[in-house]
Amino acid sequence: MRTTWALPEDWPVEAVDVVVSDRRSMTLRYHAVQGLELRMPRTMPTPEARAFVLSKKHWVVRQIQRTTSHASRFPAPVPGEVWWRGMPLVMVDAPGIQRVEWKESACVLDFNRAEAQLRAGLRRDLVERIEAIVEEAAPNGPRPVGVQIRRMKSRWGSCSRDGRMRVNEALGHLDDRCVRYVVCHELAHLVHFNHSAAFYAHLGQILPSHREDERHVHAHQHVLVHGGYALPNGGK
Repeated sequence: MRTTWALPEDWPVEAVDVVVSDRRSMTLRYHAVQGLELRMPRTMPTPEARAFVLSKKHWVVRQIQRTTSHASRFPAPVPGEVWWRGMPLVMVDAPGIQRVEWKESACVLDFNRAEAQLRAGLRRDLVERIEAIVEEAAPNGPRPVGVQIRRMKSRWGSCSRDGRMRVNEALGHLDDRCVRYVVCHELAHLVHFNHSAAFYAHLGQILPSHREDERHVHAHQHVLVHGGYALPNGGK
């Protein structure tokens, strides 16, 4: 069950989204895109849960400051720039080029087909990165029956019960550490379709640094807001 609680006027955010489930403990998280979220047990009295949230005001302020600081390291792309694997690259205008060529300092494309080429190139590159990570992280374990690259507004990835993995195409703008965490997180869901202790134990087996990596991914939530490229003159 989901609901929303309004917060006092002196808070840095207007409300907190509340997810009630059969979990055993409360968790408060802040996302640059999704905002503040509380996950709480069904058995938890509402007044107690509200008091818990209100006691975390200074923590929320720090999270917002940290997110803003990380965002300054990954600024919105300027016209003619694309972020690829965590690095800003300059787009080179080369009319007639029918493909995106990823290079160390630039990507070459035909600006008449720029957006379609960029998305196609990023998706192809991301699929190759995902396949390599799956091969390394789950050589003998369950593997997804298929990987789909999609546009998503607030999630980096998801996994269905039939074993299909869906990954946000915006992940292609980020570094390998971000991609590895999202892929391993979804691989763990092939074994445990929840966020139980058993799930995190399995995730820890295939990605021992998952706690630090999760924070690294969350620090890039702002990429979901402004995207990872800006076409010259708005593109075509």
